[in-house]
Amino acid sequence: MLKVFKVNATGSYIDGQRISDVKLDDLDIRRKQWQFRLVVLEDAKHVGGLTLFGSGFGNYNQDIHFKLCITATLYGPFLRY
Repeated sequence: MLKVFKVNATGSYIDGQRISDVKLDDLDIRRKQWQFRLVVLEDAKHVGGLTLFGSGFGNYNQDIHFKLCITATLYGPFLRY
């Protein structure tokens, strides 16, 4: 099942549902190397672990893919890569 993670000027979202106050301005999007972390917080509703599967395992036969997409309309001419 494909999930859409989005970070913009108002916050962070998964499939349109706000999950965090982290905004695009809080991220250093010019970095060439990123740390991608999936966690279950200690005060989460369902504490106990997080299981990830890749190709050949689990209910969805796919690996985890991370893609950084920048919408030019958000920052317009200020983006220079």
